[in-house]
Amino acid sequence: MGVRVWNSPVARFITVGITNTALSYAVFVLAFSLLGDYSYRAGVAQMASYGLGSAWSFYWNRGWTFGAEGRVLRQALRFTFVQGLLLMASSALMSVTVDMWSWPAAPTWITVMAFITVLNYLSLKYWVF
Repeated sequence: MGVRVWNSPVARFITVGITNTALSYAVFVLAFSLLGDYSYRAGVAQMASYGLGSAWSFYWNRGWTFGAEGRVLRQALRFTFVQGLLLMASSALMSVTVDMWSWPAAPTWITVMAFITVLNYLSLKYWVF
């Protein structure tokens, strides 16, 4: 049973997402603490975290989740485009639902991120890789 689970691209995608979240958080915390009193440390730490997390996600989803070959540059450009669109979409959804409609932030974030995760998987599977 355990081996069959890892044959599923969905299980692999979820695993990459979990490890990506852990890595991104660790990088954010480390960068934030190392930057000391720098006035823009949260933004800089987030950029470092997001950048490394994106690279991690591209590498593992490309090779392990979807087994893609060839055209690395084309796939990287498409991956970056999709991630940018999903970032804007999730930010817009959160802004409308929480800031304008006063929905509770935490459950709304979970719902939005679940939706974005499905869109991300489908985009990577059918367009990027």
